[in-house]
Amino acid sequence: MLFGNVLISILAIFLTGYALGRRIGSREGFQQGLTYGSLKMREDTYLYGKCPLCSKEN
Repeated sequence: MLFGNVLISILAIFLTGYALGRRIGSREGFQQGLTYGSLKMREDTYLYGKCPLCSKEN
């Protein structure tokens, strides 16, 4: 009986940690993606000389 309660408690702790870590990681990844996207667009504009909105070349 005691072994079962301990096992369930440990499993609940690990699942809670996993859920929180996944949620936090998802938020951080989204923020990094937004930052990378704008930098990548600026880099492509500089390298290829094309406007990202109207595709005109400089």
